[in-house]
Amino acid sequence: KLEHQGKVDRSFFDPYVGVVLSYYQQDEDKFPDILKEEITKTQQQIARKLAATRNLLYHLACHPKQGAWREQYRLWQQLLLYDQREADHLASLHPEEFRYTQYWQTVSKGLKHKHHYQCSQCDWIGPLYVEHHRPEYRGQEILLPQSLDLLCPDCYLETLD
Repeated sequence: KLEHQGKVDRSFFDPYVGVVLSYYQQDEDKFPDILKEEITKTQQQIARKLAATRNLLYHLACHPKQGAWREQYRLWQQLLLYDQREADHLASLHPEEFRYTQYWQTVSKGLKHKHHYQCSQCDWIGPLYVEHHRPEYRGQEILLPQSLDLLCPDCYLETLD
């Protein structure tokens, strides 16, 4: 099980970063066979870790339990940090469809909890709307929480005017 202490655990992929960097810093024709094999093995290991992360996210979504969203939040952070395709997929969804994804549910719940269910504009405490003020970051909110606003119903209505 991967450890998490309030931030994304970069050690998740640390063993592979050096090999991947060497891959992009050299001319591929000059690679020795051993390096080519190591790169292929590294790509396979990364693919397996990403698949395991997706499987765990799916399992947590299908078998909800108390506090599971915290684990989901951590897993989404890792997945989006290392897989741009997932962020691109989320960004390509229609806004209404996006709001019903497990990802968005996890992000909004995590943001509300982190800010103690307090409106970012008037400090009102209670039910909140989570809205984008930087919509170009849709699909990456978990990595860029500053692109979101927490708004009480009154402040939300003011933004619609």
